[in-house]
Amino acid sequence: MEVLRGGVETTVQDYPGRLGYWDIGIPPSGPLDDYSLRLANVLVGNAPGEAALEVTAGMFSVKARSDLVLAVTGADMQPTLGVRPVPMWESFLAKEGDVLSLRIAGTTGFRAYIAVAGGIVVPSYLGSRSTFAAGGFGGFEGRVLKPSDLLKVGSSERTPSELVGRKARDGVIPRFAKTIEVEATEVGEARRGDRGEAPVQHNRQWLHGGLGQHQRRPAHHPDEGRPVGGGLHLSVLRGDRLSVEGRAGGSREGRAEIQESLVR
Repeated sequence: MEVLRGGVETTVQDYPGRLGYWDIGIPPSGPLDDYSLRLANVLVGNAPGEAALEVTAGMFSVKARSDLVLAVTGADMQPTLGVRPVPMWESFLAKEGDVLSLRIAGTTGFRAYIAVAGGIVVPSYLGSRSTFAAGGFGGFEGRVLKPSDLLKVGSSERTPSELVGRKARDGVIPRFAKTIEVEATEVGEARRGDRGEAPVQHNRQWLHGGLGQHQRRPAHHPDEGRPVGGGLHLSVLRGDRLSVEGRAGGSREGRAEIQESLVR
């Protein structure tokens, strides 16, 4: 596949990412919405964790350099093949020369996933093909994709006729909401970061998103480890603020702070 337009940030990611290296400062990376990536892979006959493309915000286009079976999942960025709209959550055939384009993300969801039968072939680094752009390794040359990049596609054991037209059932397609629900539990006193200030009252916040359901696990105080994994985590990190981080530990997705007074 040849990248024609790289978009805001498009990377190669696999699941579950690069596990076991947080103690030396290397986050797992991997897809922020791992469910959508895994389902895209299943639709094109790959193993669920195979390397695929994570398109953040949209404005991405890629040309098929041979006949390929593709699937697009995640946020609806109105994908088109040439001038023809193509369905989300369903595998389809892109013939040699066809251009798959994704527009800008809408009001729900921010990342789309493109899987290709055979997977994206990139070197494995520390047990994963996921991109960690801040570290300059993994994925395609350790960076986000840009125009003229050529992505090698692996071979599939199944023929296109066996794979084209596979659809996800309605019951397994996630519904992306405009808001999320955050649950809070009252706790005792916690230090205000590591600045040595007087203890203040805090709410202990926690949320874990994954596979269409919420599995709750507690966050930690600033001087303890933070929970890591797919989806979204909220934890008290310093003072009276909450921090939202992704799978790259804030170095890829950034960190958004929310005033505690806004959480009910």
